[in-house]
Amino acid sequence: MRELLLRAARLGPKAPGYRRNYRTLARLKEFLWQETGRVIAMPTEWGCLRRLGIRRMGLVPKPPNRWQKSPVLRTLRQLRPLARERRPDEVVLFVDESEPDLNPKLGFDWCVREFRRWIRTPGDNRKLHLAMASQHGSRRLTVVHGRSKKVGLFLGLLEALLGRYRHKRWIYVIADNASIHKAAAVQEFVASREGGIEVRFLPPYCPEANPVEAEWQALHQAVTVLDEEKDLDSLYAAVREYLRKRSIANVRRTPNQPWSWNSVRAWAAAPDR
Repeated sequence: MRELLLRAARLGPKAPGYRRNYRTLARLKEFLWQETGRVIAMPTEWGCLRRLGIRRMGLVPKPPNRWQKSPVLRTLRQLRPLARERRPDEVVLFVDESEPDLNPKLGFDWCVREFRRWIRTPGDNRKLHLAMASQHGSRRLTVVHGRSKKVGLFLGLLEALLGRYRHKRWIYVIADNASIHKAAAVQEFVASREGGIEVRFLPPYCPEANPVEAEWQALHQAVTVLDEEKDLDSLYAAVREYLRKRSIANVRRTPNQPWSWNSVRAWAAAPDR
């Protein structure tokens, strides 16, 4: 039975012939009965799964990556010197955008069995449009708010960075391949500065190399999960309060090492990616 359970776990839920997108103990029990002719009790089946290390886990979305691993790693290696060999008058920043909305993200909470907690959702969902830059070498954040997630939001972030780091000789901005980062208006803005700021790009579909993704995840976990804000003003106030506390408590110097290179190595070692 051990080999059958391992084979069923590796093949996927549709391999035994069921038109389902997920597995259940009842379907695994039926699969074992078809393969062995024996009826396996649920506790026995559950105990075997635990001993084999097979458990229910959250699934991770996987966008199509049209790049091979070697070009991706080559591009990341070209960006590594920016983080490792920058001068004191240079700064490296990773940027990304997000849209916290009034529709709360659902999660888990402790509840009495007879009284499940209900989360009120808005009748008309609306979003905030935020852009964030994280300084490499310290976890200092720069966040701007815009009316929409368009080119103007990214240009507003670049202007804020030029003002905040005006004492730096050169500002390197590392972004993903979103269209707003490569727009003609952005290129004209960078060219009009005649040096001092440069935008570089990560490989497509490689969020593991952008530390701002972890910052957005922490913000959503603290603000938007199980949240019941009534309007955008209260949501924006909650975001600003979180960022204020995070700036006071968590900004500290970090080792001058390449950004999240261990996660990039894990990405390269992952099969079928």
